[in-house]
Amino acid sequence: MPKSVVAKIHFIFRSSLPVTALILASCASMRPQQDTKTNRLRFEAKPKVITARETASVRAEETSVEPASIPEPKVERALRIPVQVNQQVERWIEYFTVRDRERFQRFLDRGEHFREIVQNVLEENDLPPELYYLAMIESGYQTGARSTANAVGVWQFIKGTGERYGLTINHEVDERRDPIRATEAAAKYLRDLHNVFGSWYLALAAYNAGEYRVLQAVFKGRSRNFWDLVSANVLPRETAEYVPKFLAVVLIGKEPEKYGFKVKEVDSPYPNLKAVEVPGNLALDQITSIAGIPAGVLKKFNPHLIKGRTPSRRSYEIWVPMQYADAVTRSNQRLVAVARQTRTVAKTAPEPEAKNFHIVRPGESLASIAKKYNVTVGHLKRANNLRSDRIQVGAKLRIQSPVYYASKRAHYKVRRGDNLTIIARKFGKSVEELRRKNNLKRNKIYVGQILKID
Repeated sequence: MPKSVVAKIHFIFRSSLPVTALILASCASMRPQQDTKTNRLRFEAKPKVITARETASVRAEETSVEPASIPEPKVERALRIPVQVNQQVERWIEYFTVRDRERFQRFLDRGEHFREIVQNVLEENDLPPELYYLAMIESGYQTGARSTANAVGVWQFIKGTGERYGLTINHEVDERRDPIRATEAAAKYLRDLHNVFGSWYLALAAYNAGEYRVLQAVFKGRSRNFWDLVSANVLPRETAEYVPKFLAVVLIGKEPEKYGFKVKEVDSPYPNLKAVEVPGNLALDQITSIAGIPAGVLKKFNPHLIKGRTPSRRSYEIWVPMQYADAVTRSNQRLVAVARQTRTVAKTAPEPEAKNFHIVRPGESLASIAKKYNVTVGHLKRANNLRSDRIQVGAKLRIQSPVYYASKRAHYKVRRGDNLTIIARKFGKSVEELRRKNNLKRNKIYVGQILKID
């Protein structure tokens, strides 16, 4: 491909993901055929009528490849991301269960501490919960992990991508180290990649190699099938192994006992957390002392505050275990007084406002605001306790959820097809009890709403 064309494609991709989606969509209407005269691939329009077998293959998302290079895969259909078991996947299963067994056991044990809260964030963003295992192969769930390319945190964001998806990164705060905020950013990024490439395998490959690198491979390999691109040797070697590695981890993680692993029960599971705004330029130890919270609690759940204190020139929302949130809120005046005694008077700056809130303008709807911030309508409704899609001009909407529940037993997220009767039967409760616990005047509930169960 001429360098000038490559440069143009690079510019288009970096400036507009939707334009790239259109390029790939046009490729999707073509499929490669072998030219017997030139022995080269050429593109022909897809026929309008396809067989039932081809339809099933499309639904499975990733089609099979020539047996000479990669065996016909078996597909696990119980997961939202199709898991194909072939030689590459089996080789990684063997690696994790034999050669790298001890380290992988540590990954499983460490990840268990974050599992429920990470999967809740993924499900809240309508993403497959098995993406939880992507962070496992990225960092082994070490919040302080840093790669040779300076990718940081559980999801291994580089600075540019992290900032593009709303993470604050400077000498005082590095939200790539925050498991919750980083998971929210990863959810937005992964949803964008899947929307563009139309394939979870290519989306995962792009997460590893970068969008432009995978786009180049699609053009060079003339296919949007991951296994075809692997066979054509147009992907970086690490990326060609990245997806099989992920699939192997998903299979092991779903049935660890089958592979000889025993996941330890977490001694101190991640608690339910609430975002509480506190003044800037305060040490977490000061907040702990004034609010009467056990030592070390705030540092444990705010590893992204690099110096162990809030940003010097603005207020900031820290994560506080739910049982201590009211104590911190009640201590706000004392915290402000202490902050004023420090060298820099901390004031509430517009930065957190712009990041966490949105003022409704004329002509806007929940759908348009959700699209702007790359979240779902259900997420906005839950974050703002909205019972309908109606919003008023001038209303202040919260973008990031102020509360994260680690336990699914105490709360339930309403899904499509649910009603109070179904949910009550599921948890052995009465409809009246659920209405009372959730202050519901009627039986009407909406998708994405979080209901108290216990």
